[in-house]
Amino acid sequence: MKSYSAYFVPGSKRDLAARLFGTGRLLANTESVPGTDWVVCNYKPDAGPPDDEVLCGRASLAQARSMDLGELIFLFADTRPDSFVYEHALGGVLRRKLVWSLLDEWTAAWLCVIGAPEAWEAAAFFRPQRLSLTIEEERALFADRGDSGAFPAREAEIRRVWSAQEIAPRNTIPRCDGSMALAVEEHFNLRRPERA
Repeated sequence: MKSYSAYFVPGSKRDLAARLFGTGRLLANTESVPGTDWVVCNYKPDAGPPDDEVLCGRASLAQARSMDLGELIFLFADTRPDSFVYEHALGGVLRRKLVWSLLDEWTAAWLCVIGAPEAWEAAAFFRPQRLSLTIEEERALFADRGDSGAFPAREAEIRRVWSAQEIAPRNTIPRCDGSMALAVEEHFNLRRPERA
């Protein structure tokens, strides 16, 4: 996977989703995936990122459509620069939105965090192995900058974030990448056409 975007809707809403995501008289592309209760809608391999309004949290791709479709999940994942957009809406309410992308030319961070944490996040972001790896990576960054003396405070902050399982806007930890879409897919039993 390099990049993709897709909407996932309950299988019982397939026909409605094809109409809602379609344009004019053209129905949107939907595909049932055997063994799941979900339908993939508007799957786009090699997709570009959503608009800035979506990335910064001023707009949602899932919220309004979930009023008709019930539950709706939108995923965008890109591993070329690591980017991840997750929206989970239910009945017109945006339950969770996470956006990881470049904050500036060199730094990736959480651009948008809305809603309460969901069950899949603990295993995806806050495993003990990821904590150890994050501490070592941050220690190396501080050493490269000649700022090792300031690292104990940074390590304490990292440990606090892990303990609270906190994802916060503009924070660079926990780190994310496009492969986090796989954690979402596994948790909700979603399948893209290429993984069916």
